[in-house]
Amino acid sequence: MGDESGIAASLNNIGIVYKQMGREEDSVRAKLEGIELAGKLGDRLSEALTLCNLVTSYIALGQLEAAIEAS
Repeated sequence: MGDESGIAASLNNIGIVYKQMGREEDSVRAKLEGIELAGKLGDRLSEALTLCNLVTSYIALGQLEAAIEAS
């Protein structure tokens, strides 16, 4: 409801939950969406935290090149 920074943080959290459920690809999608929104808002903290979490999903998927690029 107008709290786009909260939405960006929530997308990161949703990604974390997907990761815990073993749904890595859904986790990546949610985190990428959160990163995009945080970037548009200039919310560097949320963007950085979500990027760190994104790297863990890429590693779990065995996508080491993507993890390196994201870090």
